[in-house]
Amino acid sequence: MTAFRGIILELGSSAPNEADLLFRFQEGLKDDVRREVYMQRPTLLEDAITLAERADSAIYFSTRRGRQSSSDAMDWTPAVSA
Repeated sequence: MTAFRGIILELGSSAPNEADLLFRFQEGLKDDVRREVYMQRPTLLEDAITLAERADSAIYFSTRRGRQSSSDAMDWTPAVSA
């Protein structure tokens, strides 16, 4: 997202209009993040960027937490010796 902002700054006055920038930004997002951003229906690029950053963080942490809980799950049943 920082890279996208940098590209816009480099374009300066030749940058496309806000609606085009918003569309192009959303199309470049990961599928799950794009879905979250689309549901919020942002009209400004800055709002879309903020929503995407939040969604990406939330998805990352929920995925990470899911992996940790499943990999940390251990069978604590006492071993029975024969």
